[in-house]
Amino acid sequence: MGLAGAAGAGFVAVWRDERDGIDGIYRARLDPAGERLGPDEPIHGSDPDHLHDEASVAITPAGALGMAWVADVGRGRELRLRIVTEEGEDLGELALGPALAATPELGPQLTVGGDGGFALSTYQGTRALLRRFGPDRTPRGPVLPMGGATRPALGPPWLAQSEAGDLLAAWNTEGGIALDLRTASGERRPVPVEPGQVRDVLADPEGGWYVLVQTQEQLLLRHRDARGDLDRGDVLVGRGFYPVADMAAWSEGVAVVTEELARDDDRRTRLGPIALHRLTRAGELPPDHVPQQVLAEGSRGATAPRVAASGDRLMVAWDELRGVNQDVYYRILGGAAGAGRVRRLNADVSSSHQRQGHVATTAGGDRAIAVWLDDRSGRSRAYARRLGTDGGFVGDEIALPAPPPPPPGSQETADAAGGPGRARARNRVRRGG
Repeated sequence: MGLAGAAGAGFVAVWRDERDGIDGIYRARLDPAGERLGPDEPIHGSDPDHLHDEASVAITPAGALGMAWVADVGRGRELRLRIVTEEGEDLGELALGPALAATPELGPQLTVGGDGGFALSTYQGTRALLRRFGPDRTPRGPVLPMGGATRPALGPPWLAQSEAGDLLAAWNTEGGIALDLRTASGERRPVPVEPGQVRDVLADPEGGWYVLVQTQEQLLLRHRDARGDLDRGDVLVGRGFYPVADMAAWSEGVAVVTEELARDDDRRTRLGPIALHRLTRAGELPPDHVPQQVLAEGSRGATAPRVAASGDRLMVAWDELRGVNQDVYYRILGGAAGAGRVRRLNADVSSSHQRQGHVATTAGGDRAIAVWLDDRSGRSRAYARRLGTDGGFVGDEIALPAPPPPPPGSQETADAAGGPGRARARNRVRRGG
């Protein structure tokens, strides 16, 4: 599942959907206020009978969409790309050649390019690859192998882009983390391999790059300048092993949310706490820093945390097993609301198995939404929720797969045409399914 937002353009979500007996990828648009913009649409046009998975999405400030995913077409797994222009013209599906299965938490990575187009990172065999496309879907130069044969990829790269259009890719390789920095003009700047395993990368709004690194016993934040050179000492974020961590830039600096593995009394590994770490604009932890625990008291542990920022507020979403169901939860931290209470995203209905919770804001930080996958109806469906600045929800949840249109002559058709029910809310999910 993928989610992206841009100031003035709103949001776009992509997800794997099993409707009609096939595994396809669908997309849905929401405006900057989080209201639906038209029906959801499939993006897997050429191979409707095959498995499609691992979708990634990006949206430009002008509203153009880039969507990448992996299609299992019988003859192997292929990488696909589809671009929709800011005028809404669908430029069609583009096959980009073989692709490997991605790790569960990271598929093809897509971001907005410096010229209003898109940049895509993935890996093939043991090579990390970078591709650039203009807003008209035209390739911007050849496929660029990153790192060369001396830096084989053990998985797909993380990708970040600066406001100037420079791109930093990071991936795990033998002996540490390989990095590849490309300027907006396409110039490659060599960056040496550094020890550890990458957890996330982020463009520093103040200039340069952040790389979140897991060593054997520590989680470290490293900073590189715009040329890719280390320019600060490592910042110790936490001691222990953190299988998942996520970063976001916010009004006060950088926020890092971590998932920690812990051990019970029998020395068995279990899911541990989720914590939020706030760093200053200089990328430093305050002297009195204490990680803020995100989960409710008594929680047995959670997984897959995601963080997004909206002004001085930080939103965290995660997966957590309570009772028999794994649900997706959300909490707002900071701002006038302080630390809001933990809320279950599908609060409109009884608990149901959920997974892959994401939060996103527009680039301007004026709105926030969360999306997730939910199995309440017996198959996976995507839902969205608008998040309030006070830690609550705005309105009801939104089922991203739009309901079928009412039959001709029905009361709902009359309402839509201007009848008595015209003011009723759209996109609401029926209680209980």
